[in-house]
Amino acid sequence: METAAHAAGDMMTARRNDSIGIGREAALQASSLLAVLFLVTVTLAGAGSLLQAIEKEPFAVAGFSPGDGEENVDVYGPISLEFTRPVDAGTLKNVVISPPVVGVWETEGRSAVFLPQERMDSHTSYTVTVTGAVRSEEGKSLWTRAEFTFTTGNGSARIVENGTSVQVDYIGWVREDGEWRVFATSLADVVSDDEHYPKSVFYLRVYKEEFSKLRRFPIIVGKEEEFKVFEERIMGLHIGDNVDFTLEPGIPFGEENTSLIHTIPLKEILPREENVTLDEAYWMFAGNLTLGAPGLHPFWGWNVTLVQAVETEDGGCDTGADGGEAEETEETGGCGSQERCGWAIIRHDPPAGAVVHPYGWDTLVSSINSTSVSVVHNLSEEDLYEVYSFQGSFPDRIFMVTELNLTAGYVVIDENWPPGIRGKETRWWLGIYDIRYPWEQPVEEEGGCCG
Repeated sequence: METAAHAAGDMMTARRNDSIGIGREAALQASSLLAVLFLVTVTLAGAGSLLQAIEKEPFAVAGFSPGDGEENVDVYGPISLEFTRPVDAGTLKNVVISPPVVGVWETEGRSAVFLPQERMDSHTSYTVTVTGAVRSEEGKSLWTRAEFTFTTGNGSARIVENGTSVQVDYIGWVREDGEWRVFATSLADVVSDDEHYPKSVFYLRVYKEEFSKLRRFPIIVGKEEEFKVFEERIMGLHIGDNVDFTLEPGIPFGEENTSLIHTIPLKEILPREENVTLDEAYWMFAGNLTLGAPGLHPFWGWNVTLVQAVETEDGGCDTGADGGEAEETEETGGCGSQERCGWAIIRHDPPAGAVVHPYGWDTLVSSINSTSVSVVHNLSEEDLYEVYSFQGSFPDRIFMVTELNLTAGYVVIDENWPPGIRGKETRWWLGIYDIRYPWEQPVEEEGGCCG
């Protein structure tokens, strides 16, 4: 019986072992299958990444122009970049150009072009840095930044011709005391160098103050008559070219007008009463032409009184008590350029001791009586070559004190503009700074030479 039990136990053990063997084999087979599936998955994933890497290369700069180290580059550029993927135009602001250049970026797909709006400086080294802040259209960062350097040449193949807009640097000289002296310039080096570029009276008294901001003057070739004499000298020049020449008296400012040069005694005696046209009286007395009406003299700036006013309606137009006639015209029916025909007598009524400014400087009313008014112009040597303007009704009339003789008692003023230059021989140096074609936006400079 014990033997039978052992036999049954051995049989059960053998069956259990067989079951275990079968389970191990199945487990091994399952593990092998999972390993194969894993390897397939990894292989497929690797292949996908490889395909994606092939399809989407890193966002980087693939090329640029001008080339690194290139010389004699046109001062108008352009500067071109080629990327491996389409670039986000809004991020091109992160491209740094040094020294700075004003311009705009234009993009098309993978290409970007920088168009300068102002010419670059000649013979200057520029560095372009494409920083990591530049992005692709998908928002990818630049793989690595790029940098290149180039040097500009003397200028451009552009040429001054009809229709071009030209920015011109200049120096203008006039003869004073037997030597050429600068009266105007756009160059800072000339301003600071008095030894080689002595300055004229006009420069020291007018130009230095009125045109303190140095400006080139613009010429649209073929459209501006006043610059025609300059156009003839610069036609055919390139950027960086210059020309030096002399102009005969009267060019370009016109001949001297002797009627605009006045000699004034430093002590004047004026008649107490003055004859004026009725039209002048109308404005002097603000339309009130009743006898005794008070008014203000437009030149002297002191009080006046209306003594007599006579209006004429027939044919001729009297201009004063002396019976003079104004020229008849068809338009006015006999009143010339006047709106009202007739004449008037006014009386000057300034108080003695009053100070008025008809010429801009102090003028003292030294005395007054029934027949005359005496005035004294208070000027000193410091007023020589000073610039003034008529006051009252003539504030736009500017003049320069060109002679002052305190001993002889007179002053000479010149309304010719520019004073001391108009009607005289001048010498010029013109340098071509910029040339723009009609379809381009010109860079305009306000101001210019001599007003």
